[in-house]
Amino acid sequence: MKNRPPIPKKSGIYCIRNKANGKAYVGSAINLQKRRNTHLRRLRDGKHVNAPLQSAWKKYHEESFEFVILEFVDDRASLVQREQHWIDSLKSTVNGNGYNLSPKAGSQLGMKHSEEARAKIAAAGANVSAETRAKISAAGKGRKWTDAKRQKSTGWKHTDEAKAKMSAAIKKAYNATHERSPETIARVCDARRNRPPCTEETKGKMRAWHATRPPASAEAKAKRSESLLRFYAEKNGVPYETYVLRPRRSHHKRIISL
Repeated sequence: MKNRPPIPKKSGIYCIRNKANGKAYVGSAINLQKRRNTHLRRLRDGKHVNAPLQSAWKKYHEESFEFVILEFVDDRASLVQREQHWIDSLKSTVNGNGYNLSPKAGSQLGMKHSEEARAKIAAAGANVSAETRAKISAAGKGRKWTDAKRQKSTGWKHTDEAKAKMSAAIKKAYNATHERSPETIARVCDARRNRPPCTEETKGKMRAWHATRPPASAEAKAKRSESLLRFYAEKNGVPYETYVLRPRRSHHKRIISL
């Protein structure tokens, strides 16, 4: 399956054939190209749901397998019927000459669980015994991460150049979608001028919220001050270092330039 020929995005029946022993896995798909890629990715990662096929892949290696389109099926309602035909013809079950776990073709096209089935599935996941939880916990203890895995889990860090490009693209997109016509600006102004005043109930809620709001830490205040300085510096096109923050007599603050 390494030299993958192009496969159309059509519905049909396929098989994954082991050229070393002739065994095959038969399946159906609405999109053959997507299904082939999914099988290949899971087999390479060692996470395929079909254990016999995964074991054979590990034993005979990728070059021993090929993805074969058995037929195209335009009528999607006939996919399961045609899949059953090929399972019987090739005898592709694990008891015969293949890797299909079930002798009967099955499909979940458009299938939706009933509310009762969903409740049973949820209950089965929730009713995990204390013994099972203890085993899961014990299995996870003492597990050490490698440096490669730890580095991968920390996430990708963008370079300063990439960050600058992303910031410029976001600002450009924002400005392109937030330009307002004079008519729109006039309507917004009229709506704000004609907006009814807050009710006493709303004012009471706002006072209660401010009364219970925890005070900001010194670190948070410093970050807000720095953000404000940088905003005005960028807006006026001057270096950030030329701005200082000085308090007024009131609780408000103003930005002045050196």
